[in-house]
Amino acid sequence: MKVLGTRFVIYAAALACVCSLTNPALAQEIEVYEPSPELLALLDKLPSEDPAIREELLLLGEDDIRALCNLLVEPGTGDDSKARFALHGLALAVGDPGREEEMQIFKRAVAFALDTDPPPKDEAFLIRLFATVLGEDEFIAGTAARLTDRTVCYDAVDALLAIGGDVVLEEFREALPRAIGRCRIALMNGLATFNDDELVDEFVKDVKAGKLEYRLAAYHALACSGDPAARAVLQEATRADSWYEQSQATDSLLHYASRLTARQQADRAAEIYHALLVTRRSPSDTHVRCAALYGLANDLGLAAMSDLLTALTDRNVQV
Repeated sequence: MKVLGTRFVIYAAALACVCSLTNPALAQEIEVYEPSPELLALLDKLPSEDPAIREELLLLGEDDIRALCNLLVEPGTGDDSKARFALHGLALAVGDPGREEEMQIFKRAVAFALDTDPPPKDEAFLIRLFATVLGEDEFIAGTAARLTDRTVCYDAVDALLAIGGDVVLEEFREALPRAIGRCRIALMNGLATFNDDELVDEFVKDVKAGKLEYRLAAYHALACSGDPAARAVLQEATRADSWYEQSQATDSLLHYASRLTARQQADRAAEIYHALLVTRRSPSDTHVRCAALYGLANDLGLAAMSDLLTALTDRNVQV
């Protein structure tokens, strides 16, 4: 049992087009809904392309649709293919002309399901169902409007990442310069997911002026960008005053090196790995040197053989 939270705001109230979802009467505890005998009988007929099945889906009430959502399981832990088939078919069916009431029922049920914190893969599936019934453009526009709202910005970023694509990336880029506080961190993390390199100057601002949590998000975004300007910033950050920040910045620098290799710049990545091998000689940095060796082997292949052979003679037996 849980009380409706920020995800319900994002998937319901934040989308002005879904007026019926903002009814205060809906702000109640969410129960676990079990499938009715009628629903179980319908699921036994799936998958099916029979038009009669489509009509049966449209007769499902809100409780049965919530029960369908509850049947979703984390990938690899069970078979929920029938529930997914039913939900996807229903999302398409409620878009038929004259099905406005069924669409509102479907939206409410999915919005409630999203508020139960389902596993990420299931959440992404439910978000796409929502986008199907709203229309992807409408969904993106409604959710993007909340990217700078500190109460729901993290959920807005997560929802849009589940949709992905160039339109979402542009929404993130447009919102970041206006964002403050936790929303700025959420957007930097979102842009990092896209490996975006167009707002590197914005990331650097947070390295220079932000608090620790801003700097850490900026390090990650810079690493994912693979931009040439990121290297000096990240290398300097590995010499931060606190051990924790040094460690996080070093992880970001290692990720940056792997991004360089992905961008066909393995020689520049090798320079970073070699620098870490030379400068991080303390026993407490053993894991850094091992990561650098792994990076060389993974990114350069046989070209890293001499470095690996040299490491075999290192006094530190853990290297």
